[in-house]
Amino acid sequence: MSVPISEFIALIDVAECDQVAEIEEYLRKNGVEVPQAVKEAAVGSNSSDKDKDALVRRLLWIIEHCRDIFEKKDLPQQEAEEFFYTVISLIHLVPEDQTTRVVDLLCQQVIAGATPENGPTLFRILGLILSHLPIENPICHTVFCRRIELAQKVGLVSTLVIDVVKLKHWVECWSLNDSQKRELYQLVWSVCKDSDDKSLCSKLLIELLRCYPLALAGQVRELVERLVVLVVSDSQLFIFDHVLKLEPVQALKSEKIHQLLEIFVCGKFCDYVKFYSEHEEFVDALGLDHTSCIRKMRLLTLTSLSVGQSEVPFSVLTSELNLEPEGLEMLIIDAVRMKLLCARINQVESKLMVMSSIHRTFGNERWSQLRENIASWKQKIHLVRTGLQAIKT
Repeated sequence: MSVPISEFIALIDVAECDQVAEIEEYLRKNGVEVPQAVKEAAVGSNSSDKDKDALVRRLLWIIEHCRDIFEKKDLPQQEAEEFFYTVISLIHLVPEDQTTRVVDLLCQQVIAGATPENGPTLFRILGLILSHLPIENPICHTVFCRRIELAQKVGLVSTLVIDVVKLKHWVECWSLNDSQKRELYQLVWSVCKDSDDKSLCSKLLIELLRCYPLALAGQVRELVERLVVLVVSDSQLFIFDHVLKLEPVQALKSEKIHQLLEIFVCGKFCDYVKFYSEHEEFVDALGLDHTSCIRKMRLLTLTSLSVGQSEVPFSVLTSELNLEPEGLEMLIIDAVRMKLLCARINQVESKLMVMSSIHRTFGNERWSQLRENIASWKQKIHLVRTGLQAIKT
């Protein structure tokens, strides 16, 4: 059941039936003919259920003709806002189980009447609705989606601010089913897919693909390829083993796109070189830059060779990474700068002294290790506290 828009009840000392009548008169003055059935419904103004039903029918007629007002090219911004908020303030009259549908109808009328001239005003109005309603209100889902559609229509996509973490929280608040989740993430993806922000694009695609079970994986093959290209080409992203766990990705396990992703998730530099030599046309067709891929795989392999090691001989690194000592030192400096490693170079002994390194994958073995480390840490803290207490006594 929908939540009523009680937050928008206007603090106006005018009877609701009189407000509806004023809106009808405003529409009439702006060239909208009020049909006889609506006029007949306007007769009577007490609070009986019959008259309330008539009031709701009049309100629905008003909403169905909002487009005629929004399409007016010379409509002042303030007048548009006052008209919209007056209509919104009356929607609490609608039965709760119909509220979301009525708000959606109103938003559709806004979109239908939107133009490049009045678009910014209408876009701002829908934004204000979102800011005034508790995010738990399922009406927010409707308004959010319609606002994106409005932005697409009037060229305001660049003004949208998409926060994937917030969006995931909202999806939970709105209790959407799988189909609604797919529609929502598909809509958001459609306005962000050409963004230069690779991180945003990959996060959105991951959430979208999470909505597709294995049975529907065939519908999103192109999106899987797009995601692989995004995570592989992102020069700031080095841990993405969670992508392999997506069911649409697992559905392509025997194909080259999955093999390529596996190499970047847990493979070595030599694995990529071999793959590229065998499938050069495939990699190039994906739009990946081979030079950038080479650099990323060297960085990833360097972290793998450093995990669990206190020192790594240069001879091992130059051999595994196919680099001269000078190039290796520059690569190590880049890895440290990007916080992939905490290490220093021992030039005298030609070694890399490692303090720590990122883990490219986080599986059951890594969870077990983390649990052991935490248990050890708790034990040491307990010993310290026991020692301090002994000193005090």
